Amino acid sequence: MSLAMTHAEREAFLAEVHVAVVTVADDDGRGPLAIPLWYDYQPGGEIILVTDGNSRKAQLIRKAGRVTVCAQTQEMPYRYASVEGPVTAIEDTVTVEQRWELARRYLGHEGADGYIEATRDVTDRMCAPATTRRPVDRVSDPAGRGSPEILRMVGRPFGRL
Repeated sequence: MSLAMTHAEREAFLAEVHVAVVTVADDDGRGPLAIPLWYDYQPGGEIILVTDGNSRKAQLIRKAGRVTVCAQTQEMPYRYASVEGPVTAIEDTVTVEQRWELARRYLGHEGADGYIEATRDVTDRMCAPATTRRPVDRVSDPAGRGSPEILRMVGRPFGRL
């Protein structure tokens, strides 16, 4: 039994709800910064992240111009997809509606309402880097081998942005 995902399985997996671990280089003599973040992804599109535009992670993302995003399951058998590539755009403003859509993905309608109400004052500090992959790269599979399938993460941005 192979644990490797096909191209279509990886796209579907990334479109599911997972908290991603986003990693970005840090050239201050420290190891790379790895942080958990919510993300949005539609098959064939870009991975969309939303974070505090004044944060260390946002500063590093701007400076490095590329990130690695790893999404995984919490149940056995563990599954994951790891995507590395350039940041294609950074929107310096994010609306409450954009934040609500991302919160709804993770918390549902009622949870998103409560989350946005509790964090409404931070919206003006948020930014939205969109990341995409190099056209030719491998996605890691749970068996620890690079998958021979290619996952292109280029294309249309998130529809509501």
